[in-house]
Amino acid sequence: MFERHVRRVRRLNNERRQKLLTALRLKFDDRIAIEGADAGLHIVVWFCELSRSREAALVEAAHSLGVGVHTISALYDPTADADRPDQVGLVMGYSALDARQIERGVHLLAEAVDLVRSH
Repeated sequence: MFERHVRRVRRLNNERRQKLLTALRLKFDDRIAIEGADAGLHIVVWFCELSRSREAALVEAAHSLGVGVHTISALYDPTADADRPDQVGLVMGYSALDARQIERGVHLLAEAVDLVRSH
């Protein structure tokens, strides 16, 4: 019984991950780079056109649209600035979301990115 549950959860999370990756690629195409898509319950998305200095603006714009985002900057050692990419990076989880929530979240995130790019 437990094995059946584990197989079901793995299948659902694989479907959610695939939905997120597809939605991101459709909205952002080559304007993003994705890391960590082969394992775990999170991915990292780098926004190639947004310098790290725009991170706070993106977080604010996303939150104003109802999208909670988590930046990768909190995971970096602040004294090792040279090792960090000069792009906004977001950590995105998908295991607690359904397909509709994922699509809506990516759509709203794209709006937030557009807002930040236009200012």
